[in-house]
Amino acid sequence: MSIIMPPWPRLLSNNVQPGLDRIREIVTALRVDMSALPPVIHVTGTNGKGSTIAYLGECFKNAKYTTHRYISPHLMRFNERIVIRDQEISDEELEILCNYGNHIIGDDGRFSFFEATTGLALYKFSQEKADALLLEVGMGGNFDATNIVRDKILNIITPISLDHTEFLGNSLSSIATEKCGIIGENSITVVSWQPREAVNTITEYCESKNANLVLFGRDWNFEVFDEEIELYFQLPRRLRNKVLSNSLVLAGIGSLERNVVFRIPKPTLAGIHQFLNAATAAIAMLMLGLLYYKNFSLLHISEAVKHAFWAGRMQKITSNDLGYDLPNNVTLIFDGAHNVGGAEMLMASIMQFKSSTIPLYVIHGRTKGRDIEGFLRFFQIETTLLCVTSIRSEPKSESSLVLYDKAIKMGFNCKIVEDVHDGIRECLSHINNREALILVCGSLYLFADIKTRD
Repeated sequence: MSIIMPPWPRLLSNNVQPGLDRIREIVTALRVDMSALPPVIHVTGTNGKGSTIAYLGECFKNAKYTTHRYISPHLMRFNERIVIRDQEISDEELEILCNYGNHIIGDDGRFSFFEATTGLALYKFSQEKADALLLEVGMGGNFDATNIVRDKILNIITPISLDHTEFLGNSLSSIATEKCGIIGENSITVVSWQPREAVNTITEYCESKNANLVLFGRDWNFEVFDEEIELYFQLPRRLRNKVLSNSLVLAGIGSLERNVVFRIPKPTLAGIHQFLNAATAAIAMLMLGLLYYKNFSLLHISEAVKHAFWAGRMQKITSNDLGYDLPNNVTLIFDGAHNVGGAEMLMASIMQFKSSTIPLYVIHGRTKGRDIEGFLRFFQIETTLLCVTSIRSEPKSESSLVLYDKAIKMGFNCKIVEDVHDGIRECLSHINNREALILVCGSLYLFADIKTRD
């Protein structure tokens, strides 16, 4: 069994402070050789970061390239956050790494948990050779600890919505400005669909940095058909002289002097939002193949979209997962959506997934500091029963009493339950033998609660 939480820096401060001074101090103390890092692809946004990295990682693997990956949060074990050459860091390696951090940095609480673990991950990545580093922003971008890495071959901005407003600002424009902080001078950035306010901010920011912007709606778009997604792409003119000879431009997409049209299969990952995530990742993979990795092919991209897996996103939970039998008439879905944008996409996907006659039961728990009412309003009309709970595996879990109070005021039929399993039992007692859908959502950390029973 891998490590649920590392032995260090468990006791360090979790206070978030803007600025890169602290992570700079950490990487200096740890003697991280930033020049030894593999080529970096930096991914920010509000929703879809993890899925995008999953698609990218699968494509690299298909083309016989190795990747390091840094993601957050984890579902079950901290080891998931640090992937070395396509393998989660082992318990032994993690223990050695944490002991090194403890010896060099200590535990006086000067640094946040994320800052300290990011420093350790970068140290490990600098010690091991790989063909690419897929680096996920923790929060924001400009002052995120991962932004200590400034030399990147590609940035990706997934859809932006309101989240972490206490740190990033309470408007889409202010949040987009923070996300844009990963964009350096003359860099290349693939941007997914965005609200208009965010598009304007991103465009102006890239112009100020003389950055190469590959923008949804302007440089690329897509259309969904029965079995495939058709993508339309125009490589920005200033990048055309950078295309590798013998790259995938010569392997199926024709000339870059005109609009390129190519197709990928629909993703295996469930949810209508995955069409956008897969399309965004495909454009990013295309850019990487054109400019840096000549072994990439359109087949590698298609196979990545078809076979990538990312746990905790519209994932069907079985009796084997639970450790007890779930009635055949009941479908149980888990999704880690936790913000307003995620809730909107999740509910749209649920309504496409289920018949209008099948009742919906929701079990909800979340981390503190999020927009509870904004999230829950997407479930108001369809939810037969809402069960709210605290999250066992999340120290910063929102109180179930707070959730209950807000839900009752919004008109939900709501009940407080002890944990996810108590919530499942409560829902089953209402369902009897009818067909029904139970949705567990609100925080990725609920996944650990599903998998863990007393």
